[in-house]
Amino acid sequence: MTNEEMASLVQDYKLTFGPDHGKRVLDDLRQQLFYDGDIFQPGQQDMTQFRLGLREAYKIIKKTLMADPEAIMALQEVSDNEEEP
Repeated sequence: MTNEEMASLVQDYKLTFGPDHGKRVLDDLRQQLFYDGDIFQPGQQDMTQFRLGLREAYKIIKKTLMADPEAIMALQEVSDNEEEP
């Protein structure tokens, strides 16, 4: 994925989860994906691993929402300038 595509995707995440209805969905995902909940299931290693995966999905969403599309595009500009002789 290019930096331009990544910046666009970050902006899409922000447009999706930024408004009030998106924030409500994100709060629900926080609960549904066990971000704050107990993921450990004694004697059920597969369920614990599954819940860890769910939690990781939420963390990816949050990490993407915290990204700065302008900073990503600035990286593209630096990269473009480095390629010129």
